[in-house]
Amino acid sequence: MNDLLGRFVSRRRQGGRRPDGAPRAAIGPAAAGALLTLIVVAAGAFASFLIAAEMDDTARAAWRDQAAVEAARLTEFTTLSLAQAEAGLRVVAGGFSPERVLPSERFQREARRILYRYRSVRFESVAVARRFAAGARAKAEAALSRALSPIGLPAAEGRDPDLDGYAVTMTLYRDDLLPVGSDLASHSALARAADAAYLAPGQVALSSAFEGRAERGRPERLAAFAARVENGEASSVLIGVFDIGAFLREVLATAAPDGLVLRLSEQARGPDGGERTTALIGGSAPPPDTAATFTHVQPFGETTWRFQWDLLPAYQGGPGLDLGRAVRFGGPLVFALIALSLGLMLFTNRQVAERVRVRTQELARALEAAEVANRTKSEFLANMSHELRTPLNAVIGFSEVLEQELARRADAGEFVDYAHDIKVSGRHLLSLINDILDLSKAEAGRLELNESPAQIRTVIDGAVRLVRERAHTAGLTLEVKAAEGLPLLLCDERRVKQILLNLLSNAIKFTDRGGLISLAATRAENGDLILTVRDTGRGMTAEEIPVALSKFGQLDRTHARRADGTGLGLPLAVNLLELHGGRLSIDSAPGVGTSVHAVFPASRLGAVEAMFHRREG
Repeated sequence: MNDLLGRFVSRRRQGGRRPDGAPRAAIGPAAAGALLTLIVVAAGAFASFLIAAEMDDTARAAWRDQAAVEAARLTEFTTLSLAQAEAGLRVVAGGFSPERVLPSERFQREARRILYRYRSVRFESVAVARRFAAGARAKAEAALSRALSPIGLPAAEGRDPDLDGYAVTMTLYRDDLLPVGSDLASHSALARAADAAYLAPGQVALSSAFEGRAERGRPERLAAFAARVENGEASSVLIGVFDIGAFLREVLATAAPDGLVLRLSEQARGPDGGERTTALIGGSAPPPDTAATFTHVQPFGETTWRFQWDLLPAYQGGPGLDLGRAVRFGGPLVFALIALSLGLMLFTNRQVAERVRVRTQELARALEAAEVANRTKSEFLANMSHELRTPLNAVIGFSEVLEQELARRADAGEFVDYAHDIKVSGRHLLSLINDILDLSKAEAGRLELNESPAQIRTVIDGAVRLVRERAHTAGLTLEVKAAEGLPLLLCDERRVKQILLNLLSNAIKFTDRGGLISLAATRAENGDLILTVRDTGRGMTAEEIPVALSKFGQLDRTHARRADGTGLGLPLAVNLLELHGGRLSIDSAPGVGTSVHAVFPASRLGAVEAMFHRREG
């Protein structure tokens, strides 16, 4: 972007001319930066308003969805409350029997106790009405010792008096609703509910809504449950009247949140047999500020209640638009800051680019110098190998001759020890030079492996044979445990033996007399080959292990000199293992001992098997 802006500014400076021949005005970096800032701010403001609008729509949808779930829950809660009242009436009906007549006192006592337990709906009146045939009205009045009267409710449209009737014989709670001696057939809604219950034994029928007495300037809105009972030899109906408005007001006060308003209407068959819709709660139209209406229809036999829940802005304080509002007004500010930051970045980018260019040149020169130094080091190591090994071999050879010759003389005295010290020191120096050369080649990637299939046990025996005498002289026990049936390993046999020699030598150096050293060869579950050297020596802490793995790393200088250590054995073993694609790990604890695991990948064993399979094929 910096280069693009630079080319744009350069072209504008070089310009050309306008169509009228006048030179074009050049746009400097400041003007270009201001233009870029303006574009970014404008684009950010536009994007902020789009994102905020989307967030507002999402918040409103989530708000409506939550209200819809709440409306469904409230409808189900209301239905369950009615079902509980129906169950209570059914239990009361279960107290009647065709074998005996239930006395009025006992009926009132038992019904009051049962309905108190099932008090989800508060019944205004509960009555038992004995059914009589159309021609038996006089007989029914004689049994009650009174003339049957109509139900004293407004708009009590009765039915044909030539049809069957229902004489109230027992009543509970309000006597003015269903008084003893009244005829349910005188009220169309109660008559239809009683007929439905009588024709369906064991079922509870719900009547259509009807008006009660006017209280506080408004009439009651009532409904009734009816169930057939056999009170001795008399077929009767048990009927319970409840106030729909009081019932729903109690439900809404208990469970309905603010902002969710109910409009309840009823669809039922009228006296003329036609369908009619009656508003029970609320009007037919929603409030003016309604955001949504959720409708649920619940049938109750021949009557259907239509629940309409109007969602108002007060529900949950309205949809959560705060985040969208913050994005709408905070977005442009954020983009303005981004634009300013971008301008600053463009300004500093040139300086950084120039510094990077200069630093790259310096690093290139340093890399070239390092490569020259590396070549010089390699040449020096090669010359040192030739210049030091040749005289060292001569020193070692002549010291051996001197040691043997002086050993035959009785007057040699301490000269034999001197010759022996020269031989040992020379061998130590030669070993150190060899390790340094091998480690340098391995780190430089110039150490090549001479790979071939090798028997694991053969390699182990070769390494153990070279250190067994040293272990015996140190008073140590050396054990070898190799699993049976180990496959061939594709490796540089001399280098693997060198790894084992380094690990065994370290174990011998740092294990006191009487200790145990073991070398085990096993195969892991994933097919890797694991060579483990374990000792009972001094051990190491977790902090000392990285030191032991570093070049020339010696944990105990005094003990290292006594043990003739160079500090290159473990680092060289790590490099040789990595050349084979393997790895080295150490488990150690002070006073317990050390276990070193040389792991060769399973592919080096599988490669040998694949090689033989190809040959056989």
